[in-house]
Amino acid sequence: MPPCEVRIFQKANDDVPFREWLQTLTMPSKAQHLEAVASIRALLEALGKQGHALRRPQSAPLREGIHELRARVRKVNYRVLYLFAGQGVAVIALGCTKEGEVNPADLKRAVQYKTLYEKDPQKHTYRP
Repeated sequence: MPPCEVRIFQKANDDVPFREWLQTLTMPSKAQHLEAVASIRALLEALGKQGHALRRPQSAPLREGIHELRARVRKVNYRVLYLFAGQGVAVIALGCTKEGEVNPADLKRAVQYKTLYEKDPQKHTYRP
């Protein structure tokens, strides 16, 4: 499978939900959060290398075109919700922690971000 470009979703007001969530994990706190950030970065690299071929246990489809990257550190389940925009592009929508299933509100936001991104990819792509 060819490499996949990994992009990050940006809202119209320039907020970047995934980046903001990731920053909360890097604030001085528990060591497990730093482990989680390292695991998430490794998953993003794997997504970039494998794209659509990335499967369980690292990735799983959810619904409505939303997929999850899956990291577990100690007893905490970290999830990165993303979508594919064609064969060669994955768009990171947001990150969350979960118990049981992904929170329906997080999934709903990811679907909304997918709709916005599909309407205007340039406007909704984060560029550091």
